[in-house]
Amino acid sequence: MRHYQWRIWRSSGKETQRLWCICFKMIQHGNFSLLLRAEDKGQYRCKVYSDKDSGENVVEIKLVVRLRVSGLNHPLSSYEGEDLTLSCSVDSHIPPEEIKEVSWKKTDKNGETLVLLFQYNEIIIPDQYKDRAEFITNEIPKGNFALRLKNIRAEDGGVYMCLVFAGDFSGHTTVEVKIRFVVQSPSDPLVVPLGGSVVLPCSVDMPLPVEDLEVQWKRDPETLVHLFQDAYLRVSGSNHPLSSYEGEDLTLSCSVDSHIPPEEFKEVSWKKTDKNGETLVLLFQYNEIIIPDQYKDRAEFITNEIPKGNFALRLKNIRAEDGGVYMCLVFAGGFFQPTQLWR
Repeated sequence: MRHYQWRIWRSSGKETQRLWCICFKMIQHGNFSLLLRAEDKGQYRCKVYSDKDSGENVVEIKLVVRLRVSGLNHPLSSYEGEDLTLSCSVDSHIPPEEIKEVSWKKTDKNGETLVLLFQYNEIIIPDQYKDRAEFITNEIPKGNFALRLKNIRAEDGGVYMCLVFAGDFSGHTTVEVKIRFVVQSPSDPLVVPLGGSVVLPCSVDMPLPVEDLEVQWKRDPETLVHLFQDAYLRVSGSNHPLSSYEGEDLTLSCSVDSHIPPEEFKEVSWKKTDKNGETLVLLFQYNEIIIPDQYKDRAEFITNEIPKGNFALRLKNIRAEDGGVYMCLVFAGGFFQPTQLWR
């Protein structure tokens, strides 16, 4: 008969318990594994005795506890005025009384903002979220720290983080909140006399960033009537220096890559900067072209190109004093943008 013995040793090295496994038949594969639970942490020694020999091995169980914090794995969206619940639950064997702190913070283009804080069983709400942010208090003992955000506002959009500290561990979950807008227009048909004109109202109920903005007007399902894309005014010109001999003509490019219609161009100016300072060369202002005396008969726009957003400066009969840095500055609608040409 063979005799097998498992012993468990605690960290102090003192033997505190013996677990016996007496086998009365041959174990063909020599597998004497012992099944325990995770909380049975300690050092285990397996000793095998046979008629001719004996041997032993030591196995240690270390219990590692991780704080698992879970929430939604997809963005949330909401309209202004609605209520929204952001989930944050602690899936752990750590009892609720060991949870030291839970914070909800929002990050957007303006930085990080504290929304709600649970700290040593006390709930702290910053002034800007008074009466709008809250925990579901009867759920806290269950490890549920969902944030309920009431009366959603446009500025509530951003990435929210729920950060949990419990014992010596921490964990977090994040969720993005997107605020949706409502497109407003008349509900009744507009009545227009034959030959008359009409404004078709279209507005949204909240301010929108102009970057990457697109507005489409369509007649019936497919006929595009008007397209507005990206309200930024882009002005482009040559990206390298230009050179010329005296007496030659030179064209300095300046084109507006925008969907702003030509009639909204308030002002386009060409100015030269050199060691003597800044000099106005040519000005387009409210559909009128102004040429300073020193550039009469030498500086001009290509007038038939202006409706296309092309405000190139044609400088004729180049002189030595024409050297310098030229800037084309465009004002259109509520936007302005410069471009520089070096010569």
